[in-house]
Amino acid sequence: MSNRQFGGPAPATDRLHASDEPRPNPLVTIIVPAYNAADYLPGCMSSIVRQTYANLEVLVVDDGSTDGSPAICDAWEHKDPRIHAIHQSNAGVSAARNTGLDHATGEYIMFIDSDDMIEPNTVEIMLNRATRNRSQIVFCANWDGHMTQNGWEPIRHNTYYDFSTSTSEEFIGWFDKLADAMYIFAPWGKLFERAFIEQCGARFPVGVIVGEDSMFNFQLYAGAERVSCVPHALYRYIIRSASAMNSFKTQWFTDRRDVYRHLLPTIQGWNPGYLNRHRLGFIRNIDIILDNLYNRQRNCNGHARLAFIRGIVTDPAVIECATNVRPHGLRDTIITKLLRTHSPWIITLYAQAVGLLKRILRR
Repeated sequence: MSNRQFGGPAPATDRLHASDEPRPNPLVTIIVPAYNAADYLPGCMSSIVRQTYANLEVLVVDDGSTDGSPAICDAWEHKDPRIHAIHQSNAGVSAARNTGLDHATGEYIMFIDSDDMIEPNTVEIMLNRATRNRSQIVFCANWDGHMTQNGWEPIRHNTYYDFSTSTSEEFIGWFDKLADAMYIFAPWGKLFERAFIEQCGARFPVGVIVGEDSMFNFQLYAGAERVSCVPHALYRYIIRSASAMNSFKTQWFTDRRDVYRHLLPTIQGWNPGYLNRHRLGFIRNIDIILDNLYNRQRNCNGHARLAFIRGIVTDPAVIECATNVRPHGLRDTIITKLLRTHSPWIITLYAQAVGLLKRILRR
């Protein structure tokens, strides 16, 4: 982790001086999907309105909240003319982001989750790079941290990168590093050119509850040439205390499978060097789902659990992935070999053993 303090001076490449060449003053639309976020929304909105770059359109989309979020959205709209509150029936975060895209008029788009925050100079720094390099996408690093009684406490940030590309091949050359540093999956921590989003026809898949971000982002990555990354941690991702999982959704698997299957031809045609990592991601998600199935959940047991596992090991997408993936590391190798047996009983024994070990370690 870098010793540079959060919020400290920007490297010289991105400092903004009055003597810089005049730049246009494009409108930037910030889309904030909000669902039952009353405890966090004020901090998120405060971080947006205090931006050093003022030409903003802020679309806060209340996705059918049942807490105080709708009133908070309306209060911010009355407080700042740049903010527009949009209310809709609950349809999920993808639908809320799509609603924001439908209403956006800015030349650039930024997504911020309602329980996160951004640094005061986030838009200024990212827009400066976008306009200087005509970037279709600009990445920034993010901090992970906690909100405490003393305020924001950063813990770690991902690796800083500083580059701009002008071709798809150059962007592909950086892509593995961005993936290693966890830049590529979330829609936040990025500034997108709106015309580029529309050109690619990128939308968030409504009804998908896990992995939906990748289905949006990879549509853009496959078409991108002019991509930049600024060497700053500008986005504050706030870690929440994990609570025990008391329910289990079989949709977790079907969503991960559908995302894997949907992106497979895109990655094969655009960046085949990333293909094995895409397969590994699916294998690891299956492993996580099996872990959740046998670890602290109560609503999927007995025959239902065995039937669910049988559906996984016989699924054509899982068979294709397990057959072609090149595993890295011991755990990847174990779960891959087990999936290649196509045996629900062997997978069940593995998941039971992992769950038992975790329960023992928690004592």
